[in-house]
This record gives sequence, structure tokens and C-alpha cells, in this order.
Amino acid sequence: MTPLLATVAPFMVLAEGAEWWMWGGTAFLAVVMLAIRPGRHRPAIAGLVLAGAAIWAASLAGWFEPAPEIVTSPVGSLLIAGGLLWSARLCRAEAC
Repeated sequence: MTPLLATVAPFMVLAEGAEWWMWGGTAFLAVVMLAIRPGRHRPAIAGLVLAGAAIWAASLAGWFEPAPEIVTSPVGSLLIAGGLLWSARLCRAEAC
């Protein structure tokens, strides 16, 4: 649920601290997923999560100016969430 919440956090007008906690939780989940199966054994999943993380980091650093962060950050979050959900689906099918 954390990756999906991090996706909508900029639109929810939460305190900045709450957004950072959601981003931190999502980043933690992404690192754990990449460290275990199937994220470690599927380059497509790892690539999707890493691409999302790169877009996310560039968005938070302001590299996509003049595009607003409220538009660019959810793109990275959705890629990370997609990779995590894909990994969870494969893990369930493979009985991790």
C-alpha cells in the first residue's frame, strides 16, 4: 500500500514530513524487493524499479524544472509501485 500512497501523496496536500515518510517506506520496500526473489532474478522488474527510482530522485532534486514536482514525482512512484506489484504477483505464483 505504501507505494500507492506515495504516488498520491503530492495530491493529498499532506505535511512534507508525511510525504518523506511515505517515500522512505517505498524506498525501503524497493530495496528489500531487489534483494530477494523474484526481484533479484528478474532484470525487467529490477529495471522498472530502478527507472522509477531514478525518475523519482530527479524529480525531487528539481531536474525536471519547469515541470512541477507534483506531476513528475508520481510517475516515478507509479513505476516503483508497478515493479513491486509485479514482483509480489510472481512471488505468489512461485510460492516464495
